[in-house]
Amino acid sequence: MRLIVATAILLSGFNVALANELAAPVKPFTFQHSMYRNNAKLGVAEMNFKSIGANTWQFSSESKGTEGLAQVARASASDVSVLLLKNGQYELKSNRVETKVAFSTRIKTTQLSADGKTYQYKDRKGEKSVAYKAGVWDQHSLTIALMGALQNKKKPPFVFQVVNRDKIEPYTFKIISTQVLETAIGKLNTVRVDRVRTDGINKKTQIWFAIDKNFAPVLVNQSNEEGDEIELRILSIN
Repeated sequence: MRLIVATAILLSGFNVALANELAAPVKPFTFQHSMYRNNAKLGVAEMNFKSIGANTWQFSSESKGTEGLAQVARASASDVSVLLLKNGQYELKSNRVETKVAFSTRIKTTQLSADGKTYQYKDRKGEKSVAYKAGVWDQHSLTIALMGALQNKKKPPFVFQVVNRDKIEPYTFKIISTQVLETAIGKLNTVRVDRVRTDGINKKTQIWFAIDKNFAPVLVNQSNEEGDEIELRILSIN
């Protein structure tokens, strides 16, 4: 039930570092979405981005099952990323994912080591690490990366270095089109951004960002290899 936008793209002929550089930081926000699985309502989700200290920002996402089996199982998920802002560029300090279903709780963490030399990953199966690299994101915080790239009019495709367990890999996104969407908060002018996959895995990630709402993600569609679709639809922007 990790519902956060994790998008990646392989960039050709573009400096990866440029995609990470944000001329202006993303402003604080709170977004609320309704959550659907295969077009059946599943629950609600909230995204929040705020400053928690000097050059330190927190991006959190909370989701809760309110319909059907998700409600019966009391399913919920929490995803929290802490980012450091260095010379106009964000980079990951830590990430914590907690999922709950019935009486089962699973926790995964990624943490920059005290000496700043490695990212350390931990889950119930054990621990892994990978050497530190400047300007790295996690899958969850890619929402902030994409909003920043769009707000600052970066040239697509967008490529971000992403830490995942014991690997740091490039994730690439490209702009597909502009489109007017009918939403719960009215008609919105949007730009659609898709992840470009080169790994042969039959998954898709499509995100529509509202141009006149500081590029808030107002519609997110993700599908897995079995064809199941998870969709987030905007309810409010604050």
